[in-house]
Amino acid sequence: MKEIKTSEGKFIYKKLDTPTEFLCQRCNSMKKSKTVITWHTTKDEVKTICNGCYGLLTAKNLLQPVNKI
Repeated sequence: MKEIKTSEGKFIYKKLDTPTEFLCQRCNSMKKSKTVITWHTTKDEVKTICNGCYGLLTAKNLLQPVNKI
């Protein structure tokens, strides 16, 4: 499990032992994967997103790390 805090909220990246089915709440597609990302948004929402959507957000630099003080 890896936790990443960004300007868009907190992302918890989990690698599971077996594939699990879930609905990606960003692309609205059913997915089956060993990798699941839980997104705690800045609006106090909790969303499950797929690795593809997470990769797209990071590739487009939409997730900026929050500096620790």
